[in-house]
Amino acid sequence: MADTFVECLVQRKAPAYAVLVKALMTALIVVSLFIALSGYFIIIIVTILLAVAAAFLFPTFSVEYEYVFLGDELDVDMIMNKSKRKSKGKYLMSRVEIVAMKNSSEIRPLMENPRSSHQVVDYTTKNGDAGVYAMVYSDEKGKQIILFEPSERLLNAMRYNSPRKVIIGC
Repeated sequence: MADTFVECLVQRKAPAYAVLVKALMTALIVVSLFIALSGYFIIIIVTILLAVAAAFLFPTFSVEYEYVFLGDELDVDMIMNKSKRKSKGKYLMSRVEIVAMKNSSEIRPLMENPRSSHQVVDYTTKNGDAGVYAMVYSDEKGKQIILFEPSERLLNAMRYNSPRKVIIGC
């Protein structure tokens, strides 16, 4: 039996303040560099610290999530600045309770219950709730609600693997 392989890539829209933060940080670095060239040692240290902060901050504005479904496992990777990949989680379909739209009648009570001990993990583009699915997952850490934005092909592959657990549509 051949394993099903499907991958889906979604890009998170950069926040509105990202352009302002990048411009401000760049301007501060340039101004402090000019002041540092006049011989102030403390400003040289500030310039270096600002440059290091910018190097860590700028890649966080460009984030993509890659969902890879292979056989019985959904892998989620975060790609920052189209160059740095970080594995965010591996989820076995055998441990999944249900996959449905975030606003569906099956998921909404779990999300809105204030006494719920579910941990919510968000792997979405944050562009609204359209197309956002929730996966209720149980493991040794407890129950988690995984939010993600799968393609139709990915959902069909998951449903083919576990037809009673995956509800497509409303």
